[in-house]
This record gives sequence, structure tokens and C-alpha cells, in this order.
Amino acid sequence: MRRILYDKAGLPRLLLNGSGVVYDLKGRPLAQVVEGHVVSYKGRRVGFFQEGLLLDETGRILAFVKGKALPFLPKPLPLKSPPAALEPAPLPPPVLFHPLPPLRLEWSPLDLEVAFGGEG
Repeated sequence: MRRILYDKAGLPRLLLNGSGVVYDLKGRPLAQVVEGHVVSYKGRRVGFFQEGLLLDETGRILAFVKGKALPFLPKPLPLKSPPAALEPAPLPPPVLFHPLPPLRLEWSPLDLEVAFGGEG
């Protein structure tokens, strides 16, 4: 099952497949969710995924899935075009587990591209 992740403006930005792979909307694999930890294929820890929320390392919200009920989340906007075909994902990167931070009900100051190792 694919789920779309929306940013703080309600724009569709990422896809999460049933295997825990996070893709951009062009179908490129960016990261893997492993036991709640989100690690990019560049080896960078992005944050955490829990209860329909993509969180940064401090527990602030980077993105959310449709249907997540929090009063300040924007209404998810539809995709402008169907998502691209998903590329095969590499093996999950090694993960050093550490405790999940407490959920902070506020938006992360990080841009999603920066969080995944891009330039924003």
C-alpha cells in the first residue's frame, strides 16, 4: 500500500510504500523506515516515522499522511499527476538505533529536501 506524505502546506511531496521505502514523486528511493527510524540511502539519519507523521530528529513534524487528525494540519491537496513508476530500492542502510524523541506538535524548521540530504 502506498501512502502520500504531505508537507506543512498540504502539498504532496513523498510516497511511502508498504515495505517502508520513502520515494520522491519522481519514483526515486530516498530513505528506508526501519523500526520507526528513517535513514536516507546516503546514510544520513532523517528522523522517525510514527503514527502517520514523519518527524525530524527532535520530534518535530516534517510531513504527514492523509487522515492524520491534528487540528493544525492543512487539508491535503491532490497530486497534479500520477506518481512515477517506483525505481527498485537498494538494501536498507545500517541503522544505529536510539530512543525515539517525544512528539512535538509543531512543524520542523527543516525543508523536506534538506532533511533527506538535498540542498532545499
